[in-house]
Amino acid sequence: FKPFRDVSCCPCLLVAIAGPNIMVGGAVYAEQIIATSFTSYISIAPLDVPGPRPMYDAAIWRAARLMRALKQATVALDEHYAAVTQALNVASARSADRLPTCYVGPHLTHVSANGTAISLDYTGRLCTGEPAKTLYTARARITSDPEQDPRETDVVVKFTKAYSLEGHRLLAVHGLAPKLWFCEWVESVDMYVVVMNHVRDAETADEDVAMSAADAAAVRTAVELLHAEGLVFGDLRGPNVLLRKDGGPLLIDFDWCGPEGTACYPLGVNMHSAIPWHPDVNTGALIKKEHDLHLLKVLTGS
Repeated sequence: FKPFRDVSCCPCLLVAIAGPNIMVGGAVYAEQIIATSFTSYISIAPLDVPGPRPMYDAAIWRAARLMRALKQATVALDEHYAAVTQALNVASARSADRLPTCYVGPHLTHVSANGTAISLDYTGRLCTGEPAKTLYTARARITSDPEQDPRETDVVVKFTKAYSLEGHRLLAVHGLAPKLWFCEWVESVDMYVVVMNHVRDAETADEDVAMSAADAAAVRTAVELLHAEGLVFGDLRGPNVLLRKDGGPLLIDFDWCGPEGTACYPLGVNMHSAIPWHPDVNTGALIKKEHDLHLLKVLTGS
């Protein structure tokens, strides 16, 4: 099993049947098993439908489309497993050869904006213990001038439903956030894709790491820069501040950042009493500058 697992994410289809209803999903084996649904439940029973089409015709069309899609998917899976099996057999016959282990990363490997093209070779995943956080490390080849060789650098690629390009870019210009290479909504993944420099040799500003006066002043400057542009940060806690040995602190995670008056706390915000939120913070409430200043005081002690 391991040789096969090393070169394939072992994709499969999942089909759930409840009475006359069928739902199709899929799963892959990455760092862990990832499963998702591709459809909602599709009824193959006659149901009344809008318009002049007879309900039996509509049911037949629904069933036919579903079966055709399943047939095409199973053919693609058969081709994948046949190719992998053949490659493994060839490598085994040569004994000295071994297929390179593949990393199962996102399908999105190319992005471009403003004349800069970026190709991504994923190398790992950050926060593997938190499946909801989709953060990957990658080696990026960045081409901004076709007549020059691409630049290669290590990056972090983040996939998220909300992100403040304006806030991140503002602080990156002042050296208070990681250099930003790309940040746009990408339709094929239905999320924002954020490509930024991978910051190494840094610790988060948690309770076990003392923040120097210089670092505290820099974090305050970052907050003041955001506020001067009418932006609020929202989640100014230790895990979102990187402390570098040389170079000063960097703010990360601009998911909640946005214009004051419209940016809100998510409905799923953790309101545990151990988190030192401002007393006015609540699920769905507007994020205010005084909330940032409150967390700044908690974080820096001043």
